[in-house]
Amino acid sequence: MKNGMKMRASAAAMAAGTVMGLAAGGASAGIETQSAAIDFDLANGGFGTNVAFQQFDTQGGTRVLEGVTVRFEGTLGLEVTAQSFHDQFIESGSWFTDVFHNTILSFNATEGGDGGPSAPFYGLGGIGIVNFTGDLTPGVPGPSPFDPGTPGDPVSESYTDSINSAVQTDPGFFSFYTGDGAVEGFFGPFTDIVITDPPAGFVEVFASELTQVGTLSLDYQFSVVPAPAGFGVLAMGGLVAARRRR
Repeated sequence: MKNGMKMRASAAAMAAGTVMGLAAGGASAGIETQSAAIDFDLANGGFGTNVAFQQFDTQGGTRVLEGVTVRFEGTLGLEVTAQSFHDQFIESGSWFTDVFHNTILSFNATEGGDGGPSAPFYGLGGIGIVNFTGDLTPGVPGPSPFDPGTPGDPVSESYTDSINSAVQTDPGFFSFYTGDGAVEGFFGPFTDIVITDPPAGFVEVFASELTQVGTLSLDYQFSVVPAPAGFGVLAMGGLVAARRRR
């Protein structure tokens, strides 16, 4: 049995930005960073976060976007619960479950939707849980899959993981980030649960709690287009000529 669950958005986050300039060998470059705080909890109704960042401003063509990096640093907590609707005791070790988790950021998407092929999509890491096992007490089977009955006692395991990831953006998406507007998207979890060696009867495994706290950042790496080399000389020559006419 495979149960894929994509969390939905419940709150909006607007990014705050900083700019850092660098100079080397007569050329200048810089990094413009915008950050959004991430804090959601499945138990309190939080399923993810809608985020928004300002597009990169070329400032009249004097700045050129050279790179876009998405970063997330924080922690993720996941609790997985299993319960059986089978009328027999299911012993630990006779079945196990793999739980895979990934944190996603999808632009041009809110409420967990897919932004489509024209919008960037990022996988920012998470946790993989192997061999979730436990003794499952008997339940009362129902008459049909639509009414599975009454489950036995639930069994839960909890996991915590630290995430510190950075993903580079394909240059083909640079135009998506350039302009004077905003880019909006959805940040949240994607959890996939697979029961391997399934036991007899119907067993349900689900994420009963999920928390994610940290900082999501967007880095614009850019270069500054220098002024034409002769512009200052011509301007100075004009000033001298004016003085001579006087």
